[in-house]
Amino acid sequence: RLLDGRDLGELRYNLAGLALREGRNADAVADMEQARNLVTPAAPLLIDLTRAYRETGRLAEASATLAEAAERSRVDLANTASAYRPMASQRYDAALGEQRALLELALQPRRPGAARGPQRQAGEVVAPA
Repeated sequence: RLLDGRDLGELRYNLAGLALREGRNADAVADMEQARNLVTPAAPLLIDLTRAYRETGRLAEASATLAEAAERSRVDLANTASAYRPMASQRYDAALGEQRALLELALQPRRPGAARGPQRQAGEVVAPA
């Protein structure tokens, strides 16, 4: 049996997740955009697409998609069983908050002399040079 639209959309989303984990953000964007066109996008897909847009420098699209993800999360929560709604709500709130904060950082103008490259986390061990 050939894949129908929904199955193909789920496959594209899974491929996009793999690409995102491997740092192939442009591939992730392409696969998630295709998945978005094949299935009704749930909040997790839109949150991941926000991340991929942000990481490829497509900040305006990231911002618009984040707003869409916030709206979609409300719809998804309304369709979630009441026993699971608090857990799903916390998950969506955390993911949306993370993407919102990272997008705000990406939109800030760079100051001369500001640190560049990966930032060290508190307690992270750095190998001696």
